[in-house]
Amino acid sequence: MYMKKSEQKKGSNSILTDMGLVLFFKLNIWIIAPVLGSILLGKWLDGKMETGSKFTMILIGVAFVFSMIGLIVESKKAAKEIDKIGKENDKKDRKEK
Repeated sequence: MYMKKSEQKKGSNSILTDMGLVLFFKLNIWIIAPVLGSILLGKWLDGKMETGSKFTMILIGVAFVFSMIGLIVESKKAAKEIDKIGKENDKKDRKEK
């Protein structure tokens, strides 16, 4: 993933903790960036076209859908990677026995 081979030897719990933190920040970015962008763009459009808050609300709805899709995609990628690490650890455990 983002670690050197020497860092990966620390243990599977440490690797999973690091992956969890990276996933936490990725998922937060998937929520914050689209919503913040939609608010800023919506406010600007509403100011230009004098529409109250119509564009802001519409864009927040679109950002929500976009965020949910991004969250699902990132979560699926992370689940696959965690499964891969779990299978590798199972293989190592069998070899050690």
